[in-house]
Amino acid sequence: PFISGKDSLNNEYSVHGESISIPGTLLISAISVMDDITKAVTMDLKEKGNLIYVIGRTKDEMGGSHYNLINNCVGNNAPVVDAKAGLKIFNRMAEAAGRGLLRSCHDLSEGGIAVALAEMAFSGGFGADASIEEVPYLVQGSTPYRKGTGHGFKVQGEKRDDVILFSESNTRFIAEVRKKDKKDFEDLMKGIPIGLIGEVSGKKDLRIYGISGKKIIDVGIAELKEAWQK
Repeated sequence: PFISGKDSLNNEYSVHGESISIPGTLLISAISVMDDITKAVTMDLKEKGNLIYVIGRTKDEMGGSHYNLINNCVGNNAPVVDAKAGLKIFNRMAEAAGRGLLRSCHDLSEGGIAVALAEMAFSGGFGADASIEEVPYLVQGSTPYRKGTGHGFKVQGEKRDDVILFSESNTRFIAEVRKKDKKDFEDLMKGIPIGLIGEVSGKKDLRIYGISGKKIIDVGIAELKEAWQK
């Protein structure tokens, strides 16, 4: 059922004191019934040693991103929806949740991978160690390729740490998976771009390593939560 709807012809918001009017928009909210509420997946990290995956392609799509906003930058490439690929990812993620393969999961939206990892960490009270080198990444001129479990992309353009961390490309998730479920999860995701980027840590900090292998983020989850609350 559609529980609400609104034809809005007067949406405005302010950025740096400038009022911006949004084009007329149809807004719809929808809900559905879960057959088994015990299969609901929350975003908080659950257990030390569990694996952390990124699902979906990250692209150089920084236009309109929060990262660009706070750095006073303008990006040319706004995120573009790939409906066909998106539906395939959603269906696989729903199946993974139904089979109990997801311990936690978070969509990637405002702030991209960096912010989602931070929110998962401080909400669960666990740290995380991650490397963005294995994030499925696609730039202009790149081509898909199959490796190992059948995932990944061959990059022919430039890769940047900040783009991978803060891009807001659509239809992406971070998922926490038990090590014992690794094969089942990767088999289910065959044909979907995924990357094993790290593990849940028992320490109270978030450590992220860049493309070169150098540590680029090392911050306590309490500090991250304080920044988020502000």
